[in-house]
Amino acid sequence: MILLGEKVCSAVEKKLDIKLKRWRGFEYFATEYNGIWYLPVQHPSYIYVYKRKEAEKYVEKVAEAIGRIFVDDVCTIFNAVMNTTSEKVVKKNKKI
Repeated sequence: MILLGEKVCSAVEKKLDIKLKRWRGFEYFATEYNGIWYLPVQHPSYIYVYKRKEAEKYVEKVAEAIGRIFVDDVCTIFNAVMNTTSEKVVKKNKKI
């Protein structure tokens, strides 16, 4: 879930009783909570008004942060499948 701006981040933190790591410049930090990823970023209107010359960098960095979330999820799924497969192989070999 992409959280657009400080007010949204604060509201989600309060509602879920969690602490989210805020962005630093154009560096973004996702947090997983109960199986949902939360990604706080600056609100696009803030970028448009105050950082317009850096709008392309903003888009690139947010896209990279989203990509990292998917890579983490794919790795988690892959590891879970591999562990399940390994357990089946071990159980099968024990029967022999």
